[in-house]
Amino acid sequence: MLLSGLIYAWQSWEAVFYWMGSLPFIWCLLWMWLVADDPIKQHYITEEERLLIRNSLGDSRLPRKVSCLSFFTYAFLFLCDWLF
Repeated sequence: MLLSGLIYAWQSWEAVFYWMGSLPFIWCLLWMWLVADDPIKQHYITEEERLLIRNSLGDSRLPRKVSCLSFFTYAFLFLCDWLF
């Protein structure tokens, strides 16, 4: 949004919409190319880093029973229902 004034001064008001619409698309393509869901699938780290990450994470599953009975879960649901 800060660049919209510069784009308007450089080109035209229509170009602001084209630039602001294309930048999220480029960001999405870069994200899909560079980011992986799991360290095993990541191609830009060494094998040592991959093993270190996997060993330090351990079992990262979230216990559902604990999260469903949490006070913060009910507070979040109440606030979402109340605010929206």
